[in-house]
This record gives sequence, structure tokens and C-alpha cells, in this order.
Amino acid sequence: VFLILGWTLLPERKKLIQDALPEGVGLQVWDDAIPLGYDDPKKDGKVSMITRALARQHRFVIKDKLMYYDFFSVFEDDMLIT
Repeated sequence: VFLILGWTLLPERKKLIQDALPEGVGLQVWDDAIPLGYDDPKKDGKVSMITRALARQHRFVIKDKLMYYDFFSVFEDDMLIT
């Protein structure tokens, strides 16, 4: 399991996920994966988080992990772990 997050996953939340996974299933987390960039360089030229670009980050993971996994499933939605 590889999570791409727009925030930092707290250790206690990570443990909740790890405990719910079957034995032998690994967990990798990409914290704070929202890219930085210029939202409107002509307007103010400030670098900020481009939250709409978070959805494309899975492509980098798939490219890097393609030969190591048999199955990929991508969810582009807000998720709450309780």
C-alpha cells in the first residue's frame, strides 16, 4: 500500500492503518505531496502549494513502482481515517 498525502500522517494514524493491513502487506507513505509552484506568476510571483496538482502525483509513484506491483488502484478523493 502506498499513500500519497497532502498532509503529514501522524504516527498514531499510521499505526492504525498498519494494524488494519493483513500480515505481510507493506505500507509506504508520501507525506506532504502537494507540489509547490506559481499559481499565477503574472499576478504576484509567489510560490505556493498547488493543491489541484496533488491528483497527478500518483503518476510518479506508478512510474517508480511499476515493476514491483501487480495491481494499482488510484483514488482521488478526500479520505478520513478514524
